[in-house]
Amino acid sequence: MGVRMENVLWTIARRRYSAFPWTLTTILSTHPTRSWTTNSVSSSPHRYGLSSLRWVAGCSTKASMIEETYLRPFSEIPGPRSWPLLGSLPSMATNPAFDANRLPRLMERYFEEYGPIFRIVVPGLGIIVYISNPQDFERLIKETSKNPVRPFFDSLRRVRELNEDNFFQKNCMGIFVENGEEWWRVRSRVQTHIMKPSIVNSYLPRMEEVANEFIVKLADQRDHKRELPEDLLHELFKWALESLCLVVLNRRVGCLDNNEEGQRIIEASVGMLNGISDCEYGFQWWRLFNSPNLRQLKRHHDVLLHVAMKTMIQTKKDLEAREPNDDTKLNFLESLLATPGLSFQDVVIFLVDLLTGGIDTSSLTTVFILYHLAINPEKQSLLQEELDQVLGDGSYPLTPQHLDKLRYTKACIKESLRMCPLTSILNRQTQHDICLNGYSVPQGQPCS
Repeated sequence: MGVRMENVLWTIARRRYSAFPWTLTTILSTHPTRSWTTNSVSSSPHRYGLSSLRWVAGCSTKASMIEETYLRPFSEIPGPRSWPLLGSLPSMATNPAFDANRLPRLMERYFEEYGPIFRIVVPGLGIIVYISNPQDFERLIKETSKNPVRPFFDSLRRVRELNEDNFFQKNCMGIFVENGEEWWRVRSRVQTHIMKPSIVNSYLPRMEEVANEFIVKLADQRDHKRELPEDLLHELFKWALESLCLVVLNRRVGCLDNNEEGQRIIEASVGMLNGISDCEYGFQWWRLFNSPNLRQLKRHHDVLLHVAMKTMIQTKKDLEAREPNDDTKLNFLESLLATPGLSFQDVVIFLVDLLTGGIDTSSLTTVFILYHLAINPEKQSLLQEELDQVLGDGSYPLTPQHLDKLRYTKACIKESLRMCPLTSILNRQTQHDICLNGYSVPQGQPCS
């Protein structure tokens, strides 16, 4: 990859590395280092001017006892100025680092200015505490590990409440929206299917077919300098959706051939992400009336709901038509429908959520991996050597045994995710009083 290709990949990644604070991809690490290495490097406490006592206090149980003895009140957590009704929005909008499409830049500026913890006031949401210290993150995750509350998807809940067909039941609106016992009821049942290696293995031949078609298509799109087009991300959207639909819809949708249905699903998926972000950040007019942002979010949501409903109605018919003695293995959708404790509505909503989050996350993961390999040619060479050694000339079908041997390839993927996680924010609401960076944070406080 040439220099221009590196610039294209980084531009794509930064455009999409926006304010949306969630993803289906798990953050693999919270270490702040940005170098391509497997060594963990912690931030120096002197960068933020912290006292040695407070720094050591977050690193050991004994020191934590000392820290909690000298807790500072919640009101002393620093942050930008707040105005009545407007909250911190004026301060945020006038900050030189502000960019509505790249809010993580503003958060980085605030961490540099206020240290590893600060607070902002958002109209409609109240105070939100932001933390960057890995020890604080560890403590927050542990303290909220049982039925975590993620205060963010109220606009999506409102859209589902407004469904004209009353398809969504109260407090049964999917794992994106629900928290507590209802979240765990669905999550505990679907994860037995989505986390199984056998599911991946069963779809591997068809996914390899999609990947090979995609590579041929990209090769044809190269210019006279053998560079790929600048709208590479949209091409990756097509590949990601075609691969995802093999599992989620159990069929090809023709994205690589610019099929109209595939384009419509991509637009709806991206529109859902942007719509939720637009509704949740800034003035939340949708809480008062049916705002344009909420109407746009509902329009995209209805597209994905229609696709999921159509697919599951057919799947249900196929499952009911099976002979009692038919021992053919159930596919992914049939397995979900046959799972005790999951209703037809549960599965449909889960498919909508998968279509919402699965395309953007897969595409951005690939962009970041390609970028990091482009600026680290020596690592790219090592990866190529492993691929050549394990896969040979590529004339044989890809098998699970091949995947097991691609250790360096997996390490590159994990390292890329560690340095550029797909989510810039991890939301949790405290379930009881907690100490973060020497401050007393009360129960029910949203933290990111």
